Amino acid sequence: MIWEATPSAAASAALGLPADSVPDLAGLVRAFHRHGLEPSFGHVSTLTEWDDYEFSWTGSLVDWAVRSAPTVEDRDQALTAAREHRDAWLGGLRRELGFATFVLHDVAAGPV
Repeated sequence: MIWEATPSAAASAALGLPADSVPDLAGLVRAFHRHGLEPSFGHVSTLTEWDDYEFSWTGSLVDWAVRSAPTVEDRDQALTAAREHRDAWLGGLRRELGFATFVLHDVAAGPV
């Protein structure tokens, strides 16, 4: 998890974390180096990938709630969770929060 942009108060609040507890991309790579790790590959998710992910998991929860929830209470709880997460994504995290995946190597370990 990285900040793609300077986080707004809404984005920090949506995560329930102070803004400085999540690095930007450069800060994440610096943290790798502090821990003796060297990236050999990295991928930063695009906004389209993020949207696909967010709508997929909230949509799956909605589908389960309306098709398979065993009780009305379970349905309502799942719908509430999906709505709250979607609202947080659309209301503050989208375009500010990012996701990066890396292949890391422990340079202190030497060749394998």
